[in-house]
Amino acid sequence: MFWKMLKGALLRQKRKHIMIAFTVGLGVSLATAMLGVMFDVGDKVNQELKSYGANLNIIPKGASMFGDMYRVEESLQDSVQDSARDSTRNSTRNSAQDDDDAGERQGHAGQAQDSHEYGHEHGQSDGQSLGDQADSGASQIDQVSLDDQDSKIDQVSLTDQDGQIDQASQINQDSLADQASPIDQDSLADQDGQIDQIDGQADLANNYILEDELYKIKMIFWAYNIVDFAPYLTIPVKVNGETVSLTGTWFNKHLSLPTGDEVDTGMTALKSWWVLEGAPGDDGDETSVLVGQELADDLDLKVGDGFTLTAPGGKNVEVAVRAIFESGSEDESGIFAPIALAQRLSSKPGLVQRAEVSALTTPDNDLSRRAAQNPGSLTRVEWDTWYCTAYISSIAYQIEEILPGVRVKPMLRVSQSEGAILSKTQLMIILLTILTLLCSALAISNLVTANIMERSVEIGLLKALGATGLAIVMLVLCEISAAAFVGGIAGYLTGLGLAQFIGLSVFGATVSVKAVVIPIGVLMVLVVTLLGSLPALKALLRLKPTEVLHG
Repeated sequence: MFWKMLKGALLRQKRKHIMIAFTVGLGVSLATAMLGVMFDVGDKVNQELKSYGANLNIIPKGASMFGDMYRVEESLQDSVQDSARDSTRNSTRNSAQDDDDAGERQGHAGQAQDSHEYGHEHGQSDGQSLGDQADSGASQIDQVSLDDQDSKIDQVSLTDQDGQIDQASQINQDSLADQASPIDQDSLADQDGQIDQIDGQADLANNYILEDELYKIKMIFWAYNIVDFAPYLTIPVKVNGETVSLTGTWFNKHLSLPTGDEVDTGMTALKSWWVLEGAPGDDGDETSVLVGQELADDLDLKVGDGFTLTAPGGKNVEVAVRAIFESGSEDESGIFAPIALAQRLSSKPGLVQRAEVSALTTPDNDLSRRAAQNPGSLTRVEWDTWYCTAYISSIAYQIEEILPGVRVKPMLRVSQSEGAILSKTQLMIILLTILTLLCSALAISNLVTANIMERSVEIGLLKALGATGLAIVMLVLCEISAAAFVGGIAGYLTGLGLAQFIGLSVFGATVSVKAVVIPIGVLMVLVVTLLGSLPALKALLRLKPTEVLHG
């Protein structure tokens, strides 16, 4: 009996139920599309922002960030390094001089000891001679004769021994002088050479990165979040007597990783917003360069023009303008060339000064900020969560793990802007979704209320015949739920297609709809239906049969 009444109500109120199904479907389709975009908007927004530059800067551990931040001149840094070298040399020379002084002191001590031993032996010899004279009881004449002989012997002996002491002293001094001379000249010269060699190796290790090691960036835990990266080596060159900066880089480098993956990366993709007049840079052509628009205007250069670069060592290299670029930054006053050319002109083969990395990241939160300050302060669970989440700080940490000689600095303004943009975008989508559902619930409420008012005589008759208010409410809810179910399925399928349309129109890529959208869609249908039906159901329960049936 109940199902017959339900079927009859649906057929009699066909237009009203179609309108309810349409309203539910419209609200669910819009909500499904926006939720689908919201769950995938993080990657889409990050991918879009990555086309506007890098968010990680890799520098050698010995490079000074102070100079980058405050534009400290290189001469000041060089003077500090020279002072350190001079201090090292002086300490080495002082050590050698101390060794010489110690040797001289040892020589004088040896001379004093020889004199002391001589005096001691001579005193013993005199004592024994006088004792023999007293015991023999010799005459005074003999005694005087003996004294004269002893005096002569002592004078001869002392003269000989003094001569020997002077000779030994001269030998010791000559020996020490001979030993000190090579120490002051040859040894110190060798030590200075060794110091210069060590300083040179330290400068290379502290101020440069090995180009051949950069492929490891694509081998960290979040390797697939590394979109692009490129190294840089900047040197001063002269063009027509004017000093300009020449930056060597990868334009479109092909890398074969030990994992078997093939990667193409470089500045062409990293700075895709640059406007080029001409052809993109070619890593294999060291005779062609990219010239900034500002420099090209100053030197009156056009695409295809040739000009001469004068390297710091005075070597001249002929190059041609492959393209003129506009970047909207100070780069427009410089030249970009294949990195092999910059390495050859600076005599630094296989070395780079820094590298920029563009990575897809998750917006920072309290955990990532604490980890960025001190990863050791995290618990084991917090560490695993932070390490296995694509925070910019965790990606920087992993790059430092795989490249021990570098420091990785997030470009805070870029990463913070990404997080702020993503958070605001998601908040906007959530608010629009809630607003859409509220509008749908309001429309359903009006439709259901109008339906009940039109059927007030029928409902009053049912109550008069003994139907309870609960039974009538269940009948009305079943009618509305049936219409809402049909509208919900149609709306969900329409929403999936609408999400793809939004993705292609805004981001140029399809949206991957997450499975979590399905239960959320079902919940939205129930919430919208109940919220829209509540006012009408309250009016139904207040309806009195006597008032309806008797006018």
